[in-house]
Amino acid sequence: MRGGQRRSQAALRGPLSAPPTLRIREWSTITPSEPGGAALRGLRLSVEDRALLASLGIGEGGRPRLKIMELREGLAITTTAYIGAVQLSCLRLIIEPKMTLKRLMSMVAYGFEIDELALSGEADYAPATQGLLDLLGLALLNASLRLTRRGLRPAYRAARADLSTPRGRVDLAYEATHPPRGRLRCDFEDFTLDHPLNQILASGLVEAASVMLDRGLRFELRRLVDRAFGGVSRPPLTASGLRRVAQQLNRQQRDYRLPLQLIRLIHEGRHLGDDGMGGALPLWSFMLNMNRLFERFLERHLRRAAPPGVRVEAQATAPDRFRYEENPKLRPAPQIRPDFVLWQGDEVYAVADAKYKRYDQQPPSTADLYQLTIYGLAYGLRAPKAVLLLYPLPEGQAEAREALRFEAPGLEGAARVRLVGVPVDQILDGATGWWFN
Repeated sequence: MRGGQRRSQAALRGPLSAPPTLRIREWSTITPSEPGGAALRGLRLSVEDRALLASLGIGEGGRPRLKIMELREGLAITTTAYIGAVQLSCLRLIIEPKMTLKRLMSMVAYGFEIDELALSGEADYAPATQGLLDLLGLALLNASLRLTRRGLRPAYRAARADLSTPRGRVDLAYEATHPPRGRLRCDFEDFTLDHPLNQILASGLVEAASVMLDRGLRFELRRLVDRAFGGVSRPPLTASGLRRVAQQLNRQQRDYRLPLQLIRLIHEGRHLGDDGMGGALPLWSFMLNMNRLFERFLERHLRRAAPPGVRVEAQATAPDRFRYEENPKLRPAPQIRPDFVLWQGDEVYAVADAKYKRYDQQPPSTADLYQLTIYGLAYGLRAPKAVLLLYPLPEGQAEAREALRFEAPGLEGAARVRLVGVPVDQILDGATGWWFN
């Protein structure tokens, strides 16, 4: 095992001193009266806690990303399709996926097209008891250690200095208007490590360290910044800055790709709150939208596995399906945008929508069926108009074929909504390709 891997695994030692920790699965509810809710008894939210929870906002479908209610006996918590961690003044909440963390990391790597994302093996997963956030931090530490061992890339920057030996271009206008000094004012280009790419990386490592749950991992990330980025500026991170730097990477800078992608993933899921009462831990959260991850996972797989002649279009808008006949307030017309449109030549043969829900346990909601039926009617599909409702199939479970048919008087053709279980584990293992017809 290499030294960097030993250091990064040693980083995951001992939890940070913090309020009680509660682990809860996605799509679940827990109350103080339940056996697993003892940690919630007697807890109250501070003003800062409420502000942080409000900043998380509303997720897809109009539901809060995380719902915490104050009851007489304590706190009640309801989770949705968002996983991650939330640090409150009274509680550390870790929201876990129903799949294993190792499988989740594989799905993240596949969905966000970071195939080089890999921890060194099973040993990396065992000590990461704090969940996805620390695994992303550990992967970031490993990738950044590899990068800094090879050496940070310098870049040219414009410089001006008074030199005893000419370099670059001598400023003749300046020299002609000033007395001789034994030096010449020169404009030249010089190598520096303090350029936007290294600045973004340094700032990203500092930000990632601030939200890691494990004390050792926080220390290792900050120590790496102090050792390798001592003379590098650390501007505030922005989503636009991260995108711009990533788009400008060249072949010589390919080692930066993985750390930047991990920093962007952590940054986009991170929310900061105001610190609590004096001496309290900073309040923050990291939330990963599993529904969005599932969509990205499917988009990549469908495009890679599509049979010859089949084209997959993601998030394409069907124009002019809704039109205002009277519109005095000049409102924009609603848009119809399914997750996927499947084309065969110039003809749409199916429309699909991805839902990160357990349809093997509960039927589609009326709202889901309304949405899918509209999709089926909005496209010139052959009858019956095929609309696919894609959902993750639990590991080892066979798909039970289900379909609903929508017909109405005067409607040309019927809409057929078919529930299609996606064998996520088989796809990640490379054991299946285009799994439905």
